[in-house]
Amino acid sequence: MEWFGDSSAGTDALLWLTVIVSVLTVAGIALFAFRNRWAWLPPAAGFLHFLVLNSASGPAQLGFGDLLLPAVCVYGFLRWQHDRAANEGVLPLRRATPEEWGIGAGLLVLFALIKGFSGLELLAVIGPELILNAVLSSLPLVVYLGLAHGIADAWTAGVAFGLLNLGNATAAGTPRIALVYAAAAVGLYVLGLIKWRTALEAQDRPRELASTASR
Repeated sequence: MEWFGDSSAGTDALLWLTVIVSVLTVAGIALFAFRNRWAWLPPAAGFLHFLVLNSASGPAQLGFGDLLLPAVCVYGFLRWQHDRAANEGVLPLRRATPEEWGIGAGLLVLFALIKGFSGLELLAVIGPELILNAVLSSLPLVVYLGLAHGIADAWTAGVAFGLLNLGNATAAGTPRIALVYAAAAVGLYVLGLIKWRTALEAQDRPRELASTASR
């Protein structure tokens, strides 16, 4: 599906869309790192911004894959609200179980298949480029679902996504500003990983001390 047609106005709109979505993405990662309750707003706002600009060029043509992001954002926001309410306003954290790693891998494959053959991610030729684009557009959804459940290990997948995205941007010879954005995203994913693991250790420490004292 074409975003904005072939006009110069469409090109300008696409440029602004890219800039705004990039800024919102970076802001969202930073908010997630600090477990801010409004972290789900930037990725959802990026989708809405795209939808508005896309609608300006004609009726919106959205595939099922395009609706995965807003659905995950709504789910994550509601999940955080529920978990905070049940834990005195603090988002509880935990580690991923082996089963959840398997579920995450399965969801990645499922999302990649959905996005790889629908909407914006549809490519003319099935090959490595299709697979890479499908994975790059699907991995953040798996990360978001992990964060929605307070799984600190989701940031590990986030770092992997950031590095993969940075490597792809470097290999494609994208403009320097795009490389700066990709590198900043990697840094924020690392920050989120450190902060959530530190918070998880602080959360589990009283329990570990109580367990040790009871022996």
